Amino acid sequence: MFRSIKSHWHALKASRPGRRFQERYERHWESGAKPARVRLANLALAGLCLVVGVALMVLPGPAVLFFFIGASLLATESRALASGLDRLEVLLRSVWLRGRRWWRALPRGGKAAAGGLGLLVVGATLHFTYKFVFVR
Repeated sequence: MFRSIKSHWHALKASRPGRRFQERYERHWESGAKPARVRLANLALAGLCLVVGVALMVLPGPAVLFFFIGASLLATESRALASGLDRLEVLLRSVWLRGRRWWRALPRGGKAAAGGLGLLVVGATLHFTYKFVFVR
């Protein structure tokens, strides 16, 4: 089982950005229609990953990882979702690269100010989350 997961991961990683989820969808369906139990298990596992991701949004843990795994599993069942994930990946990569260029161009004082602002935003988010969840 772990060998299969590892091979799927390597194939996804080797695919080019903007086509990787669609290629995974196509590889998944190349061998023909999957039995209903396989599709149901895939959907159940994807749903479980998404629920864990939602829970980890308020608990400490890697919520984004579980959202990625759940969405990737769902993308094997839906060509439209696979296409959407490919578009989202390209968009997020361009935002990441723009942000990285911006960060590298900042002087040391600008980086300190941006880091301080980031800490302030994280602190405020944690404070208001605490107030909303525990104090009513």
